[in-house]
Amino acid sequence: MIDIKEKYMCDGCHACYSVCPKDAINMEIDDEGFWYPKVDNTKCVDCNKCEKVCPILNKTEVKSLKKAYACYNLDEDIRVKSSSGGIFTILASEIIKDDGVVFGAKFDKDFNVVHDYVEDIDGLSKFRGSKYVQSNIGDSFRQAKTFLDDGRKVLFSGTPCQIGGLKSYLNKDYENLVTVDLICHGVPSPMIWQRYINELGDGKKLSAMTFRDKSKGWNSGVLKYRFEDGSEIDENYSESVYIKGFIQNCFLRPSCYNCSFKTLDRVSDFTLGDFWGVESILPKLKDNKGISLVFVHSDKANRIMKDIKKNIYLCEVEIANSITWNSCAIKSVDLLPNRSKFFRYVDKISIKEAVDKSLYKSKLKRISESQLNLIKRIKRKLASIIFKYYYDLKDFTIKKCFRLNIKDMDESIDYLVNNHVSLARFGDGEFKIINSKKIGFQETNKELSERLKEVLTTEDEEIMICIPGMFLKTDDMIGRAKRYWDNYLKQNRMTWYRNLNRKKTYYNAHLTRLYMDYKDKSKVGERFEKLKSIWKNRDIIIVEGEFSKLGVGNDLFKNVNSISRIICPSKNAFNKYDEILETVKKVDKDKLILIALGPTATVLAYDLYLLGYQALDIGHIDIEYEWFLQGAKEKVAIENKYVGEAKGGQVVGISQDKRYLEQIIAKVL
Repeated sequence: MIDIKEKYMCDGCHACYSVCPKDAINMEIDDEGFWYPKVDNTKCVDCNKCEKVCPILNKTEVKSLKKAYACYNLDEDIRVKSSSGGIFTILASEIIKDDGVVFGAKFDKDFNVVHDYVEDIDGLSKFRGSKYVQSNIGDSFRQAKTFLDDGRKVLFSGTPCQIGGLKSYLNKDYENLVTVDLICHGVPSPMIWQRYINELGDGKKLSAMTFRDKSKGWNSGVLKYRFEDGSEIDENYSESVYIKGFIQNCFLRPSCYNCSFKTLDRVSDFTLGDFWGVESILPKLKDNKGISLVFVHSDKANRIMKDIKKNIYLCEVEIANSITWNSCAIKSVDLLPNRSKFFRYVDKISIKEAVDKSLYKSKLKRISESQLNLIKRIKRKLASIIFKYYYDLKDFTIKKCFRLNIKDMDESIDYLVNNHVSLARFGDGEFKIINSKKIGFQETNKELSERLKEVLTTEDEEIMICIPGMFLKTDDMIGRAKRYWDNYLKQNRMTWYRNLNRKKTYYNAHLTRLYMDYKDKSKVGERFEKLKSIWKNRDIIIVEGEFSKLGVGNDLFKNVNSISRIICPSKNAFNKYDEILETVKKVDKDKLILIALGPTATVLAYDLYLLGYQALDIGHIDIEYEWFLQGAKEKVAIENKYVGEAKGGQVVGISQDKRYLEQIIAKVL
């Protein structure tokens, strides 16, 4: 039978309680306010199921996908009401829409935190928002199993140890189960929470409470309390005695100081948390509205992310970088030396006095709250500086040790103009695909990844292989673009170099993105004229996405002899690759093939070159030309053309341009 000899060996997950076939186990509260299993020997039949189900005694080894994303809900109302980015609500809503059930932590009528389930979207508001108290699982595991066995979808959310307990209790994989845990600092004592709200309200009964109100911003959380007599109390997060005791580890469960679930290899499908430090990785997301850090652990979770991406902002990040400011994902909190004293103090004095006495160091000057906050700000700033200079130094070292032969913009354009060659381009999108990541218009595809590697590493000098010119320099770029590429290369330069040949000559992939991102625009007109000379008096075949419409509405191809078009999918074009290639192969080899089809264009240009065609991967050139003609100073939408990087540019109507429609010789959709 289960016998807890050391309290740090029990996380209170209720798995043993739930699995007992004789109901011989009760969860009893100890003198610190935490639940522990108590076996009734008169009922116990020594089946040992309670020991076998314990996720601490029987650890499960798993391997996670280790994918990390910065996310937020595009519904601003839900995002504001959520503690971070509102991603839980999206996940839970999808389950309920499919007649599913969602389990989560809520306040009961006395503001104890308990696990419960809901079957309608309106009920999800009970689970929304952080609750810094250990929740009482009760019979939730048994209820979830009943729903699962009935074939209903279930989303179960909880702390990592609770999800570990649930999975151990179920003892099988359910395809209709989605599990969501969180980046957990640790769980405070429910007894201390009840004592605190009683003291704060001077005995008045609480009627509403929020741990993380974001009305002053995500970084300035406020605890809001409303009492039945109509009175209200607001506590700034940094000034709350309860939060101070929580963050300083005064009254966490003993198992939290030696947590068995602090790892990136988790049994859950998803892990959610606040993406602290996101501004150092993705500066553009510094809007103080809340960003979720989402870890995707399983193939099931990966599929769900694809299904919900239309409702969220989503940006994949390196998981190692994401935990720099979120170490609680992998590291247990430190045991407060005076923790035992706190629980002795709290029997005799108020929570505030007990917290202060526990944190007081007699031989050191007591630090005021403002001084403590200043120290925290300095620590965060220092961490940010160290992070920045670490990558600066790493990037500097790599640049010095590994030199590439890359032609600049004008050298690349001149070589293309003066030689009858084909062109394949690589940017950050193609590189993501190589590394088994998806981009906005192309899902992860193993075959595409391998083909891109093949093209990138070719030693054939008769085809121009282009990579970002930013490997040479970024000083000639405007601020926004420079910041992006500086940050990108600091994190990815070495990975690029592992795939590149230092003896090979590469060309500048931005020869088709020559306008918007550069400071000096004085040569742009001349460069466009050079590029236009390539197809002067040629019969051209444009292979493009169905909303690209290269040259429509401008004079980019005014000097050609004729234009024909092959229209392909605007998303996931590589899924139709064989059909696209066979269609293009029907074209005479004396015609110039111009391709704008994302990563698919890179492979297609290479394969057509091998077949004897001149094929140019010229993605982005038409939009850059439109911006040049307008004198645009920022990326703007172009009427009736897909512009993925501009606000409103993703909504494109069906073209009624008669000349364009007449040019279409084939569709592969």
